[in-house]
Amino acid sequence: MKQNQEDKIISEFLKSLGPWREFVVIGGGFALFIYKLYLVDPKLENLPVGTRDIDSLIPRRVPEISKKNIAKYLNEAGFIHVFKDVDIPATESFAKEIDGVEVEIEFLTDSATRDDKNKNVVRTYC
Repeated sequence: MKQNQEDKIISEFLKSLGPWREFVVIGGGFALFIYKLYLVDPKLENLPVGTRDIDSLIPRRVPEISKKNIAKYLNEAGFIHVFKDVDIPATESFAKEIDGVEVEIEFLTDSATRDDKNKNVVRTYC
């Protein structure tokens, strides 16, 4: 992926979240692209590389800032809700092609948020 492509992917993803973008933290391998784009001296030879999926984290408590949830904003921006496997619960993501690259968004939770239940977390407003 080229630097302009990485920047476009990050920008479009954040724009797609609508007002929820203020509460999402990008983690995982894509965080390294953000580090490379905005924090590292571009003259360095060994720039970080990462995976092409965007792992997103949301605080446990988020105020209701919109009647539309994050999934609705992503769907309206052209992302498709995908069930990636047949596990129980299934791994879910949102996928879209941005600038010729298939981008996959995942929202990560911890066991405390899941309340030790074997199901995906559903938030009515998030």
